[in-house]
Amino acid sequence: MPVGAADLRRGLRIALSVLLSVCVVVLLFVFWARVEQRSAIQAVIDDGVSGSVVDDANSADSFVLGTQLVYFLALAATSALWAVWFRRARLNAELFAPGTHRMGTGWAAGAWFTPVVNLWFPKQIVNDIYRASAPAYPPAQPGPAAGGWGGPPQNPYGNGPAGH
Repeated sequence: MPVGAADLRRGLRIALSVLLSVCVVVLLFVFWARVEQRSAIQAVIDDGVSGSVVDDANSADSFVLGTQLVYFLALAATSALWAVWFRRARLNAELFAPGTHRMGTGWAAGAWFTPVVNLWFPKQIVNDIYRASAPAYPPAQPGPAAGGWGGPPQNPYGNGPAGH
């Protein structure tokens, strides 16, 4: 690791991985809560409005609200941690290729939260980080798995294009 680089190997990386996993699990709970809510609403439609059916529907609504609140909190924490991690990755890339990045280090965190700009700045920053850390030799040619993407179809029985 270059001198002065931000260490991304330990705590922050692990915390971000855990929070991303927590977001996925909580999102599955939100999906399950929505399915339960839909079945409660369908019961109201099928059985009419009665005390127990309305109680079930209200309970399902409360469960959905609770899962969505937990998901929002997990997503907010993950977003903040992602911005910190991404900025540190950008700082490390500056050490590998100084002066070659299109945007300053502050944009690495801020670009995700700035309206309209967040549609293309993060992608440019990722490209700059990749270019700074990529090896100097040219990229390998696409293999047979990517034959249909950007090139002629490949012949499965030979090295030439299909039909030759």
